[in-house]
Amino acid sequence: MAPRPKLPPRARKNALRQLLLLIECPYKPMWEGYAEHGPLFRVKLLGQPEWTIAGDPELVRLLFKMSADEAHGDSNALRAFLGPETILFKNGEDHRRARRVLTPPFKHQRLGVYAGTMIEKMDRRLEALRPGERVTVQSLVVDVSLATIMECIFGVVDEARSRRLTRLFSEWMHTVQHPAFLFASMALGGEPVRVAVRALA
Repeated sequence: MAPRPKLPPRARKNALRQLLLLIECPYKPMWEGYAEHGPLFRVKLLGQPEWTIAGDPELVRLLFKMSADEAHGDSNALRAFLGPETILFKNGEDHRRARRVLTPPFKHQRLGVYAGTMIEKMDRRLEALRPGERVTVQSLVVDVSLATIMECIFGVVDEARSRRLTRLFSEWMHTVQHPAFLFASMALGGEPVRVAVRALA
């Protein structure tokens, strides 16, 4: 009987403390684990299966070279943010089929078109600003980026519809970035939290 492979060391903090660290700063459990154990270690967060964190560049490169048949993507917590049908949760032939559909808009030749559209939309937004008006640069950039995605990736050219979709997406992102939402989705599971939010909407 072959011996069981030796597992990487596990971070010492308990599952609740690790989750609170993650919510405080997404990188904190990774930094602490790296300082304690090096580039390969395990972390247990409340409500989640045990994670193995790989920080070695060669190992990361190996993981990214694996096919959809060898490595399966799934994260129950992310289902609250992205829904159950996102490509991140597809494996095998389902994943390859989705990649074939999604790849063409991201070809190198298209990026110049997207950049031109984004510059044009940003110019229009800046020209519409009034003297003395205060703006949050992050919000401005996010809105222009979303409007560009709506037009270039999803083909939404109607300004009113684009503004509505951008507003809804921004509101959703504001909701899911709240620490309480993140804690609930990690501890309870993404799908139940998503169902609850939709029921309350």
